[in-house]
Amino acid sequence: MTLPVTSRRSRRLLASMIVAGLLGPAPLVFSASAAAAAPPPGDGGGPDRRVLQYADPGVSGTTRDLAGDLVVVPAPDPGPEARAGQPEAGDRYYLKPAAGGEWVELHFDKGLPSEAQGRIDAQVAADGKVRQAKVAAPVRKAPTPSAHRAWIVKITNRGDYTYDGKPATDDDIKNVVDDGLKRWVAESNGYITSFDVQGKVLEAEASGTECYGGGKLWSQVEDELFPDVKFGGSTGNHLFVVQPGGCGGGLGTVGSPSIGNGGYVSFDYSPNKNTTTIPHELGHNFGLSHAHTYTCVGDSCSDASYGNLYTAMGTSLVTSPPIHPGSFDSFDRGKLDIASTCEVQPLELSEGQRSVTRTYDLFGRGSDTGTRGVKVVDPTDGTTYHFDWRNAQGRDAQSQYARNKNNTRHRYNLGVTVQRVVDSDYTQLLTDAPDSDSIRYGRREGQTWSKGGVTLKVDRTGTEQSETASAQITVTLTNPAAADGPALPVQPDGRAEVIGKPGTGETLGVQTDGWAEGTCHRFQWLADGQEVPGALAPTFTVPAELAGKAITVRVTGQRTGYAPTTVTATTPSGTPQWPAADFVPGIAYRFTDAASKLTAAAPAPGSASADLVQRQTAGDETRFAVLPAGEGTYQLKNAATGRCADVAYGSTSEGGRVIDYACSAGSENQLWKVQRHPLGGIALRNVLSDMCLVPKDGSTADGAALVQTRCRLDRAQSWDMVQTVPASEDWPTVGNWIGTVPYEIRNAGSGLDAAIPAGTKPPQYLEQHASDPQSRWKIVANAGGYELRDPANEEICVQQSGTRIGEWYCGDNVPARTWRLAQNPAGGISLINQATRDCLTVKDDSNDSGTQLAGGPCGVEAHDRWEVTASVPPVDQWKAEPAPLGTVPYTLGNLAAGKPAGTPAGARDADSPLVLGATGKAAQFRLEPNPDGTVRIRTTEVDGCMDLYRGRSGDNAEIGSYGCQDSDNQKWRLLANPAGGTSVRSVDSGKCLTTKDGATTDGTTLAQTTCGLDPVQRWDVRVDVPGIDQWQQVDFDPARSYTLSDLAAGKFAGTPAGADSTDSPLVLGATGKAAQFRLEPNPDGTVRIRATEVGGCMDLYRGSTSDNAQVGSYYCGDGGNQKWRVLVNPAGGTSIRSASSGKCLTTKDGAATDGTLLAQSSCGLDGVQRWKLDEAEPVVPEAAHRPTA
Repeated sequence: MTLPVTSRRSRRLLASMIVAGLLGPAPLVFSASAAAAAPPPGDGGGPDRRVLQYADPGVSGTTRDLAGDLVVVPAPDPGPEARAGQPEAGDRYYLKPAAGGEWVELHFDKGLPSEAQGRIDAQVAADGKVRQAKVAAPVRKAPTPSAHRAWIVKITNRGDYTYDGKPATDDDIKNVVDDGLKRWVAESNGYITSFDVQGKVLEAEASGTECYGGGKLWSQVEDELFPDVKFGGSTGNHLFVVQPGGCGGGLGTVGSPSIGNGGYVSFDYSPNKNTTTIPHELGHNFGLSHAHTYTCVGDSCSDASYGNLYTAMGTSLVTSPPIHPGSFDSFDRGKLDIASTCEVQPLELSEGQRSVTRTYDLFGRGSDTGTRGVKVVDPTDGTTYHFDWRNAQGRDAQSQYARNKNNTRHRYNLGVTVQRVVDSDYTQLLTDAPDSDSIRYGRREGQTWSKGGVTLKVDRTGTEQSETASAQITVTLTNPAAADGPALPVQPDGRAEVIGKPGTGETLGVQTDGWAEGTCHRFQWLADGQEVPGALAPTFTVPAELAGKAITVRVTGQRTGYAPTTVTATTPSGTPQWPAADFVPGIAYRFTDAASKLTAAAPAPGSASADLVQRQTAGDETRFAVLPAGEGTYQLKNAATGRCADVAYGSTSEGGRVIDYACSAGSENQLWKVQRHPLGGIALRNVLSDMCLVPKDGSTADGAALVQTRCRLDRAQSWDMVQTVPASEDWPTVGNWIGTVPYEIRNAGSGLDAAIPAGTKPPQYLEQHASDPQSRWKIVANAGGYELRDPANEEICVQQSGTRIGEWYCGDNVPARTWRLAQNPAGGISLINQATRDCLTVKDDSNDSGTQLAGGPCGVEAHDRWEVTASVPPVDQWKAEPAPLGTVPYTLGNLAAGKPAGTPAGARDADSPLVLGATGKAAQFRLEPNPDGTVRIRTTEVDGCMDLYRGRSGDNAEIGSYGCQDSDNQKWRLLANPAGGTSVRSVDSGKCLTTKDGATTDGTTLAQTTCGLDPVQRWDVRVDVPGIDQWQQVDFDPARSYTLSDLAAGKFAGTPAGADSTDSPLVLGATGKAAQFRLEPNPDGTVRIRATEVGGCMDLYRGSTSDNAQVGSYYCGDGGNQKWRVLVNPAGGTSIRSASSGKCLTTKDGAATDGTLLAQSSCGLDGVQRWKLDEAEPVVPEAAHRPTA
């Protein structure tokens, strides 16, 4: 085919150059109002280089403020159907509103760089022109393995779906999408654990006439069919909209580079092209740009977008039969951060160095092991180049260039490719010949390429066509401007050891240890000291012709800035022990055999003790939770059966069966080590037998049984270990957070707490610090989840803005300030923002105090998980509740169940259970104080005492009623729980009253558990007496005088000594006649209480209804504020209740000292508002004691 070639620079390069100018000081223009406003976190208020600020001063008139996600849609792949002279479309920009609804197309006066995706706040005119915008790009995080999902919608009003003259079914459409999804699973290096189509193909009618649809079509389909699914961002959710043939290509949104992205894809149904179109558009979703070529003929050079046909990011091709794209190149794999260690080796000159030369053994770009690329930096101008070897093997085997590999005139030939990186965004594939008749993109054996200070020489490409074949290249970097510097330092020697059993037909490997970080290795196998031609891989299978020869391997360690170091490893004896694999324990994984490509699986759920097998299926039977069981050992628990991988009968023999068996703690035949296999992947080594898991006889058949064999360098013993973590929206919500107590939110990776920097005010960004008062948060429920409030100022909440996490003023259910706390599959809590669906994490996965927190893709790594614990004092420091009244009945209501505890209906024996759901007298207790400050809790109905059965100390020990006795298992402390309510704590065990297993149903027996804040162990302890309106009136004799003594103070009330006016205070501590009152009945049943000494009446000052309002003596009248009711208090004594306010006589502030004024408060059982009403003794006048003459 003829590639579309343009003589100008690419759109993407041009856009990047323009915006680079925008980031300078001169072209930026902002309105005064915007400059003056205090920005919320992440909106460009700080020196965050990820925030792009944009202004177009040419826009005038009315604008509206919009907020949401900026979606960049590159120009569609024109495909081979592109007509000559057709204008080339540019990138398009859309704002996807955070509040939902139709996407808004934006028009900037200058292009934006592809890195500009992210949260956007913009002022937009009616025609879409942008006056001002701020874009906060997402934080770049190391990728974590995750599942992806795809939804497919076909447009039904733009023609019929046919292929090769036949109508296409929904399954046909689903199959072409699934083919592209599987390709990305294969390319992702395990970072995409699964990529499955969700449900059936749905249908929609397009409302617009635009061929590609783009933002408006995606917006329409999303709103109509998927209101509850979030696409794009870091969700891993992808929407595919398919149309009948005729549009000529495909379209996909461009994400910020991350393998965890979701996105949107449109394509026309054309199976002979979709095998390349769909991987290409998904590449855009993940943040990849088009792959270009750069061709020079004479002095004329041109850049061709889509021109690189070695990779999927080039143009889509129509072929019959369909082809698959080549594997993604070193640049794209590095851009997504999915390349394996040493897959792409870097080389650049150290400071002061003039020249360096390195030799590399390159394996094919489509293979899965070894070094597959070299990245160099030209010391003369800083240009970055990538070198890959394309040998049409592995994942390249069905590519366009592989199909034409025998065509000697084809420009996409087998060989070493050179790609130049442009603006860190895309690459240009460079030719190796200046004349158009012999253009070749792959350098062949013996050829040399030079540019600036870089020289590449292809030493050998070999003739062997296999995934294990390798080419050899030599790269020299030279900086003519640098003086000859000192020799490169020699890095410390590492170690190398041959692994495996020597012998013909055996596969040997190399284990390296002790090398500095960043060291990569070359290998050369030797027989009796002589090089074995082509034996350059980390493994070597000994051929028959080398029988009896001593096999060794020469290992060369190479690291930038150091001279190479070479060691020779000899073949050892004994069983190989391999290093432990690095993985997240506690979550489920799938184990796929490197040789058979099938997955370890349990038998049917009902088939206990049956053999484990290998399967093609991907259900729960292939998921195994890797559960820590000791130092470096694990149980493999199947998700479908709940049983564990077990070596049958504890066999230590080769070929011993591995079965699905009931899990048993400490059983060594169920304990496994997860180790790094020298051939890649991991090995599962049984602790008891010291043998490794493998398909029986190395079978590649579906359903073959798994057995154990001696651990060796056998690919059938190497397993790809892939996380099977569900999408974060499926993680279970953790609720029951208590909004009244503060919590510490501690990062599982760093061990530091989420905190506000000391002495700051909002807006402020959260950091991680050691535990202190600044690192406490209240978790308060709202309609959408929870708000994280600052206990020091509960009007301040934690919010996510862009990717930054800060404080801002709380609002009503604002999604950016609303969080869902979910159970992370690996343990701990994930805090998920309801606006972005991002998870709270630590910037750059740092362990340093003071590092800012960030929002990023949800994962199971340590820095994505948090320990959320209540910051309350230990139970020994909880305050005791006021001493109860032993004379009145109480009820104990459980705060979780909302039900009272007591004896069961019909119980009459003191030896009875205590249960939830009691009623009437059976729900009453008397709380009898003991001299030591504890209480005895007596059941009113059966006259037994609350009893901890046999004084047991364990959780869930039963608590019932038993005959009362003076023993610690019947002594309890009533403590004020920090979360509210009362905790009833056993003196004997130190544990707290709860219900059996935390249940809340009627009839649940009471039990004990470790004291905490759970509502099921908090109780509403309240007096169970009639309402005050039902209290009986006291009988009295109006002809007699009475005294009122306060039961709390033990002192008489009356007028102060020497008072002689009716307008006098009433106080405690009165004596003699000043402490006497007469009770004078009123016709309405109330009484007037007259102070005998001064003749005034008890008077509520101005009839106040407030607590603590003064009660004194005043001139007698008929006002309601001088009318009282004298009532029998259920706790003993008398209550004197105002007919005016309904409140009861007490002392000012509840004080008990002489001279304390009388006052009123809400009626209750407190001793300070209970009075002893006694007839007064007659007062003998002083004169009566004098002698008569």
